[in-house]
Amino acid sequence: MCEKCGESVALNNVTLGEFNGNPSPMLMLKDPADDLESRFCSNKLRFGKPMESTFPLHALLGLTDADEVDRMRSGGENAIVDEFIVAEEDAGGWEHCDADTYGWTDLDWVRYLSGNNAEQRVRMNSSQSKASDSDEVAAKAMDEKQELLNKQAAKFTVDVGHTKTDLNHFVKHPTAVAAGLNRGHVLALRLFSSRMGHKLNVALHNGCGPDRPHPFATTVILLNDAVWKVRTAQIEERRGLLRKAAAMHETAKKFKDDGDDDDCDKATKDAKELEAQAKKLECTVFFRGVYNLQPPEFKQRGCTELGFMSVTKSNPMAKEHVQQVDERLRALTVGDTKDAEDVEEVVYLPLAPGWRDMKAQADGGADATAEEDEKQSRGLQEIPIHMFKIMTTSDELSPANISWASTFPSDGEYVYAPGVFVNQGKITTEFMKLGDEDVNYKVVEVVPTLGANLSYVKGSRRDGAAVQSQDGKAATAV
Repeated sequence: MCEKCGESVALNNVTLGEFNGNPSPMLMLKDPADDLESRFCSNKLRFGKPMESTFPLHALLGLTDADEVDRMRSGGENAIVDEFIVAEEDAGGWEHCDADTYGWTDLDWVRYLSGNNAEQRVRMNSSQSKASDSDEVAAKAMDEKQELLNKQAAKFTVDVGHTKTDLNHFVKHPTAVAAGLNRGHVLALRLFSSRMGHKLNVALHNGCGPDRPHPFATTVILLNDAVWKVRTAQIEERRGLLRKAAAMHETAKKFKDDGDDDDCDKATKDAKELEAQAKKLECTVFFRGVYNLQPPEFKQRGCTELGFMSVTKSNPMAKEHVQQVDERLRALTVGDTKDAEDVEEVVYLPLAPGWRDMKAQADGGADATAEEDEKQSRGLQEIPIHMFKIMTTSDELSPANISWASTFPSDGEYVYAPGVFVNQGKITTEFMKLGDEDVNYKVVEVVPTLGANLSYVKGSRRDGAAVQSQDGKAATAV
């Protein structure tokens, strides 16, 4: 009964039937901002916790059921190569595929990273290959293609810093061995560190469904597996070093009690070296550039990254990627190759200097500009957010370090799997050069909440490393 008016209100309970179908994601059309994405800068964050962040992996990729995920996963490296071959064929052949600044198509990247295995599968599926070619002729053609790609990679500074670039070299890396990665996992990691990271994320940001499945679903499945496996292995490595250091300190204490000063000093020195190694592996503070994020909405609701989120320990690196996005935004807003609809779409992004003038021009008047200028003169203009300072206060919040497998190892890339949620914390302001102006922007401290581990099955008896899931119950690696 209402206390003010005395009216009685009857409430009825309604029982909802159980839903057994696949959840339906929100599908978005491709827009000009898709091409603005950069490895260390977000422009497709979703406010709050969207329903897609709770989807199982098969629904997130637009597949029919979980069994299809297992089938794709079992295909490994060959399945990744095959889906890139199919994508190129669907585009009408390599001459119709978009190439990057190196002149490489998506399949060129796969051929470079996978090596002769990819060459063989391309040859098997290519209509241009001659069935009459001898094994010797075919082998020569594959070697020539690989030699060309390796020369181009060296010219473009791909894999600079790695002693070898063969896929097996990375599969034998200590991190890959500790994580139990196969060639498919490592190929997915290396592809993500190339230009393909953008393409894998665009489909996740725009949504996938049965009529529009992810074009590189196998790659995403194996990448997700690899990110979680690598993260778990690296956490265990850090903890293992600290356990050894603690044991060595105990040994040193026993030597001291026994009056053996020489052995005590040596044990203490060894313990400190182990602690120093663990310190180098600590994941405490990371940076990621941000744009197209309205501060008031973010403050109230937080936001979620539905794709894989790359972060770096280098603030200058993250700034550089924000500046790259700014340059691309300018090209969209003032370039003569885009139509008026494209301009209207992007002028609302408060990033580029003069964005209020462009917005006013798109609106057909100068009133908006005058209003914003008045707000700025009164100190009411909202300073944009262009940087997340990600605070990983414990191992459970740490990302996976993939720099050991990256095609650009000097970037120092760390990766979170899809579904990370962040809330606004402490705010500071800094200046950054965008175009010809020094722009004041916000740096927001955030503590990440990791999404569900989609590569683990609760209660499963499959072989794998046991880890803790978000609800604290045991989960098992696929």
